[in-house]
Amino acid sequence: MFYTAQTIGDKGSDALKKGQLNQAERLFARAARLDRSEARYPLNLALINSVYFREKGDRTYYTEALSYAALAQSLDPYNLENNAMLLRAYKLLQRTDLQLKHARE
Repeated sequence: MFYTAQTIGDKGSDALKKGQLNQAERLFARAARLDRSEARYPLNLALINSVYFREKGDRTYYTEALSYAALAQSLDPYNLENNAMLLRAYKLLQRTDLQLKHARE
């Protein structure tokens, strides 16, 4: 399952690079279901939902983004690349309090 999740996650990354957020979201969600120990899938879902929140103003995306961010942080709290992406998600959500808290940890 790890290999399948990784392959799907890579396709999600490609879709994200092309700006295909809906497709990327579906792929990352599928990869996250297959490999619950990998932080990059919920992390990307946090970013995608942060963008949706900024674009649409729907609080559902805000809540989802925070939930995925917390999961990603719990799975891999010391990964600097992931931490930078989390800070970006918090910025999109206009949560400077979480940016500061995360930066201090």
